Amino acid sequence: MEKRVLLIDDEKPTLNMFRLMLAAYGYQVLTAEGGDTGFDIFAAERPPLVITDIKMPGMDGIELLKRVK
Repeated sequence: MEKRVLLIDDEKPTLNMFRLMLAAYGYQVLTAEGGDTGFDIFAAERPPLVITDIKMPGMDGIELLKRVK
């Protein structure tokens, strides 16, 4: 199983907390500080798992997931 995940959150402390936790479990963690950047990374990298905040400025998590789907 490929252990890559894309984390998307506009709050850096939250992003860093999840990144450290998932990295400790052996995941390769990609991060983005917003929906627009997150979508660009998803399109380029195609990770099997995306974890996103819902309320973010610009593209929110719901819109991001609609586009990913």
